[in-house]
Amino acid sequence: MIRIAPIAAALLILLVSGCSSQALLSDNALIAQTHLEGMGFKVLSMDREGTYTFTDEDLVSKQRAQPHEEIWAVQEHIAESFSGQMIITITFTVQEHPLDNAFGMGKTKATVMIIEGEVIGGWAYPVSKDNDVSGAPYSLDGKAPE
Repeated sequence: MIRIAPIAAALLILLVSGCSSQALLSDNALIAQTHLEGMGFKVLSMDREGTYTFTDEDLVSKQRAQPHEEIWAVQEHIAESFSGQMIITITFTVQEHPLDNAFGMGKTKATVMIIEGEVIGGWAYPVSKDNDVSGAPYSLDGKAPE
């Protein structure tokens, strides 16, 4: 009976260590990860999960519009469709993305936007040596605003 406990403990450790990091991701993060992988990107890590909300006033106010304009300039949907709604944002570090080598780092940050379990868009930035990328974001697939 004493020998069973160490064997059971070893099996439990193997079982737990064999689980993927996906078990730690929220439902929204899993949706976002699946979306990015479906676009052909290799997900290296999940960096953060947060929320994003804006109002119609944020879109027209000269003082508050800039970050919203930049995000929505690279979306397929118009911003007004989502005004006042809580948008879940999940940011990953990915590879095999068109922006990977913009700064020679071979990685890109991709943020996916989700409402009620549905991907509505997102944006991407190339990773720089000092993580100091400035300027407008690119679309999830690496296109600049048109």
